[in-house]
Amino acid sequence: MVKKRTLVNDLLEQEDVNRILTFFKKNANFVKKRLGKFEEPYSEISQNHKQVMIKVLLPDVSKNNLQLKMNDRLIEIKAEQKKIKWRPAKTFYRAIDLPSNANIKNAVAQYKKNKLKIVIPKLKP
Repeated sequence: MVKKRTLVNDLLEQEDVNRILTFFKKNANFVKKRLGKFEEPYSEISQNHKQVMIKVLLPDVSKNNLQLKMNDRLIEIKAEQKKIKWRPAKTFYRAIDLPSNANIKNAVAQYKKNKLKIVIPKLKP
């Protein structure tokens, strides 16, 4: 049986591809920011033995222009800033990795006065 060769196989081994994909997953915010599509908003992340607390500042963003996606290990925040005459609109993006014991099903998110607050309880050991 002859192994079919492709350009990707010739240039990169599977291990190299996995390493590149891992880099992009871990550095998604950096890559997207460098591409100029998104700006990372100011955020604070803290945790204790009971919960993970995330605070994100989203200036001039209405609740209708805020998208929040949560899965077991990742929170993605994307928001469109209102356009003002003297300033172009911005798109904010932030991806936050969660600890393995985060209980995303019981997470609570609140958005008031340009501040997004997310509280995620941790599973009991």
